Order: sequence, then C-alpha cells, then structure tokens
Amino acid sequence: MLLRDNKNIVVKFLIISTWTLLCSLFVFALFGKYVFSKLTDEIYQTITICLLLSAIISIMVMFISIFKMDLKRPKTHAQKIEHLFDSYENFYEKIRSNLLSNGYLSIQANHRIEFYIKSKRFPFEAECVTIMKFGEEEEFSSYKIKQMIFDVLKNYYESERIYAVIKTINIIIADQVSSSFVNYVNENVAQGYKYYHFPVGIITSKKVAFMGTQKDGLYIFQYKKLRNKFLKILKDIGCGSVSPK
Repeated sequence: MLLRDNKNIVVKFLIISTWTLLCSLFVFALFGKYVFSKLTDEIYQTITICLLLSAIISIMVMFISIFKMDLKRPKTHAQKIEHLFDSYENFYEKIRSNLLSNGYLSIQANHRIEFYIKSKRFPFEAECVTIMKFGEEEEFSSYKIKQMIFDVLKNYYESERIYAVIKTINIIIADQVSSSFVNYVNENVAQGYKYYHFPVGIITSKKVAFMGTQKDGLYIFQYKKLRNKFLKILKDIGCGSVSPK
C-alpha cells in the first residue's frame, strides 16, 4: 500500500497530466491545421480523437484516485488572534453593522444561526457570513454546519436544490473550549464543489479567535480569498492584527 506522501505525489502527477492533455487538445484543435499544414485530414482527426480519449481517461483516473485512494490529508492547527475585542457585544454589533453597510442582507434563519447573504445573479453565487452559537456540551462539526447552512439557503431560494456557488465565512461562538470546538477549528479545511468555506471559532470568555487553516486540497485559492475577506472585516471594524497571506 502506498504511503501518504507517495499517494499525494501520484494525485498531483495525475492532475498535472490531465491539465497538460486538456491544454494540448485545445491548442491542437485550434491551431493544429495551421502549424502542421502537411497533415492530412485523416491524420489530424486521428490525433485529435487520441488526445480527446486520453484526456477523458486521465480525468476519470484522476477523480477515481482523489476519491478512492483514501488520502490522509496533513494535520493543521488553527491560527490564533488574541485580544480580539474588549466586549463581545460591541464586537458583534460592529460586525453586523459592517455586513449590512456592505450590501449583505440579514435573513431570518433560526435561533441557532444568524445568516447574512449577498446574492448575485451573474455569476450566480452567494456570499455568506454565518454566526452560530453552541454551548459547551453541544456537539457540532463542519458537516453539521454545512447542512444547517443549506437548510437556510433552501428556504431563501425556495428550492430543494441549490444551484448557486456558495462562499461562506462561518463564525462559531462559544463561551468555553469544547472538544467539538477544538476539532472544528483545527481540522484541515476541505472545500467542496460549489461550496467554499472559511471556519472561525471565537471564545468569548478568552476574547480570542481561531481561524481554520487549509493545507493542500482542492480550491485552496477560494480558502485564501475568504480568509482575506474575514481579515478585512476585522480591519474595518478595528479588531485583530493578523496580516493577510
């Protein structure tokens, strides 16, 4: 059985190979007849079909490898922001005011989650910020939080299927550190197809925030954009001192 590092190398090689084949197919389809003018139509079509089949096979192998090789992602630790606020109530009001002044709409969700959304028709996406409160004994996970968010979005869009691309900053509020809290903020963030999220955990009694981190994995660029957006919110309201990466 391959070691974790070897598996990661294999997957990266497959991703690079797939993109190389797709780019080669695109370039050859557009410019092949001009660059290789001596090729007959039959040879040109044969090469195009071979490149297309190779790209399709490579894509299939790549996705099978990603989802079936049981890759273990490297462990990560949350980034800590100390002295985040003097008063949580004041901090909360500043965030709420910032979101509303920047075009976010506060929508009615439930007692557990406060939901702010900026929905766009083109591109069809939803920028969200959620604030969720959990007690010390309550269990939660990134999967449970995702389900809660989609329940709210289904009501908002009045549809059982969500077609928009979801980009969300999820802020968990707790009075004390719990096992669920530790697991949530220290989990290596995993992005999903059309669902990009940035986890934040805030302990009100200690006046600190923990930002989840992502190492490797898909859509890491989306993670960085959401991280920078959260840091900008903190800067705008005069809290936090972590510089964007």
